[in-house]
Amino acid sequence: MFCPKCGEENPENAEFCAACGVNIGSLLEKAQDSKKNEPSGESTGSSNTIIDENRVFDKRNNITFIVVLVAFFILVANYILLKNNYIIILIVILIIILGSSLSRR
Repeated sequence: MFCPKCGEENPENAEFCAACGVNIGSLLEKAQDSKKNEPSGESTGSSNTIIDENRVFDKRNNITFIVVLVAFFILVANYILLKNNYIIILIVILIIILGSSLSRR
């Protein structure tokens, strides 16, 4: 059985995910309840595909956040050490990008 949150494989009788600790039983019950309410003629695809897409999206967000954070610290260090005024403009732009990146989460 795969964890609906992180995609980690767990034993069939596991109550909690070994990787992320989420309660697998309650998430699977919710998923089964939503499948019961779904019209029988429609198929939403496999849950593993959804998990994989979410993991890729989360990894992209994490990488973007880390790159923006590192760039921010480099720009702040340059401003402090070199006292260049154009660095202030870059910091403002970086904060705007960081804010839009975090708001998508």
